[in-house]
Amino acid sequence: MPWQMVSILENALPSQFLNLQNIRYMSFWNREFTFWRNLLTQWQEKDALPLSANAHDIQLSLFCAESLKEDADPKHWYAQICLFESEEKAWQSLHAGPDFDVSVVDKVPEIRWTIRRLTLLEVSQDVTLLERLKRRLEHIADYAYQDLPASTEWYWYQEGGNLINIAWVDGRYFAPQPSNAIEARDLPFRFHHYALVYDELGLAGIMAESGCVLPCQYSYLRAEFHGHKQFIAEASMQELPDTGYYRVCDLLDQDGRQVNPPELQVLSRSGSTVYHTYVVQKQGAGPEDLYGYLKADGSLLGDIAWRAVRKFGLRYGRVQCPDSEYWGYLDESGQLVIQPQFSHVGDFNNGQAFVRDAQGLAGIINRQGDYVIAPQWRDIDSFEDRFWLVENLQGEIGVLDESAQVVVEFRPKVTVLQPGHRFWLSHQIDEQQLAELKAAVAGKLDTQWASLLQGQTQLGIMRGKLQNGEGAKALARAGLWGQSVRVLIDIPQRGLTKGASGRIGWDYPNTAANYDLSVECPVRGLVADRQYDVGIAWESLELLGGTLKSNRFAQLIDFFMTVWRNWFTGFRRL
Repeated sequence: MPWQMVSILENALPSQFLNLQNIRYMSFWNREFTFWRNLLTQWQEKDALPLSANAHDIQLSLFCAESLKEDADPKHWYAQICLFESEEKAWQSLHAGPDFDVSVVDKVPEIRWTIRRLTLLEVSQDVTLLERLKRRLEHIADYAYQDLPASTEWYWYQEGGNLINIAWVDGRYFAPQPSNAIEARDLPFRFHHYALVYDELGLAGIMAESGCVLPCQYSYLRAEFHGHKQFIAEASMQELPDTGYYRVCDLLDQDGRQVNPPELQVLSRSGSTVYHTYVVQKQGAGPEDLYGYLKADGSLLGDIAWRAVRKFGLRYGRVQCPDSEYWGYLDESGQLVIQPQFSHVGDFNNGQAFVRDAQGLAGIINRQGDYVIAPQWRDIDSFEDRFWLVENLQGEIGVLDESAQVVVEFRPKVTVLQPGHRFWLSHQIDEQQLAELKAAVAGKLDTQWASLLQGQTQLGIMRGKLQNGEGAKALARAGLWGQSVRVLIDIPQRGLTKGASGRIGWDYPNTAANYDLSVECPVRGLVADRQYDVGIAWESLELLGGTLKSNRFAQLIDFFMTVWRNWFTGFRRL
């Protein structure tokens, strides 16, 4: 056992530091937690780490990350400091391998995780590690450890990149006191009925406040919580390899039942968080065998017939034909709706997807598989909401609009990255050149919006002019963010009457994802005692005070002040 806490605990700190009469009768775990909490208290009071010579040899585990990229900077860094052996095992389970991508199952991962042992004295001699140690100590939950019975069971709960220790007394969850570092919202069961926890052996399970749902017996467990009392979990009692992209497991529901049929195996970390669809193979298959999709109810989506697949995306799954090796798309019913014909396929966003044709030229398609931007470009990147930044075969860049018309003329590309870097096109070019392109596009947008909205009071004209997925920046550019509006009809289902007024926009915790700007307008302040904002159909709103304001500067100030307020509010809640 690498921890020397039992033998040196009573001599590790000055005698006034601990109530030794009480600590002798605590359980081993309670003694450890008491030691570290008291160490933090003394540290905060003295503004220095208080240690006697006997404490110098206490060993800590540092969970280390090593980048495997040749040009990485930094090459190594410390991700976590572990004070407890079970904490170390929990972190190993949390970082057990990268996200699923079966198209590159043989690719070497970009990060390797290792464990390094250092003494408390060695950590104290490094300023960066000392600060990390202090942050780790702050996330030890605040319990009256001396009052907890020796039979207390301890578990780890992961929240916000930290492992928080939680107690179970007489088989039930016992909540700690919130602290400066651990607010009540950081504790389990605040947002979901269930929590994923790790026991003293580092094995994972799932619990509700009343007790165990899935016992802590899994070397690998990854859960998706949805609804109030539902989850689906990837689970394996066998340790999965911590390198490579190909690792298999089973699916379990909230009753502990296996979801995948016995003849199918599930690929870990392959689940779609939106559609709860997972990548599967036949039991006993290997990386070179065929793949398919399994729904959360245990039924197959289509056939297991593909050489490779990607995570199921927004309404479509991407599949590779085993014969031609070209890629196509499946829909939610498992039907092949866009035939395999592309050498590369991206996920759909706002009804469009990036693809490369058989020759490797880049284009954009719609959900019908028709080209919106013909495949004649070296590279394409979405740009400023509704435009496309493109690079032609001569190495020049320009900007196209939605109808593939040139809106910013082509010019030589000023490259800041060497060939071979796999970044989006907008990340490859010089910042000054990027700023010039954005300014040119902004001028085009201002002209378009001014022409559309000049003299308008009825906002029905906005229907279909913005896209689902566009955000606050699009509303600000149109000159609408912060504008005062009035509701033209009664909307009883929203508790609104004709004449209710508010301002266009939203506040934290809402985001653009809450609205479909193609058909509705977000309005805040319509009901004084309502916390959240309301989406109202464009045709049901009119501008107050006549036509659109000409003072765009005031609108932009309101927009940036709202963004800042939302960020600050969210920051305080973290």
